[in-house]
Amino acid sequence: MTSLINTSGFWDNFLWPLLLAFVIGAFGLIWNFLIRKKFKITINHNQSFIGTNNGHDHAIIRVDFINKTSNPINNLRITTIPNYSFLQGISTMVGGGRFTQGGSTQIVFPAVADLTDDEIDARQPINIPAENNLEGNLVIDIQNRNNQITNIEFSYLTKRIRRQIRFNELQIRQL
Repeated sequence: MTSLINTSGFWDNFLWPLLLAFVIGAFGLIWNFLIRKKFKITINHNQSFIGTNNGHDHAIIRVDFINKTSNPINNLRITTIPNYSFLQGISTMVGGGRFTQGGSTQIVFPAVADLTDDEIDARQPINIPAENNLEGNLVIDIQNRNNQITNIEFSYLTKRIRRQIRFNELQIRQL
């Protein structure tokens, strides 16, 4: 008891262990910050465009989900601001009709052609496995190009992430 009362006893028994615990805790926080893995969402405006098909416009937005965490991202929901509908893809009927070749008439049945590729179905929640990436196109039914999307909101758990869309910079392409 008398060794705690003098200065060297206090220094050896209380202050050094407290200082050591503080240094180890600070080092641990810095280490976790430096090696922390993240979930990242990027929108590639260079590969995004407005697609036109039969007078109807769709926004095709290229999105990359990069999950570097050790946990899966479950129930990721996507909404647009203002609120437009997502589509699984865009398809159209091509071909069909009759043609005559060598004196006989042939019937050609129409076929469905998919006009977009690498679609992400945002009509339902999306699950991204741990340490995995998901890249693809969000197909948004905007009806005409005057209906602009300002933001896309991604939400999972209690987090909401908004990404701004530079809608005026998107190219217009015929699908």
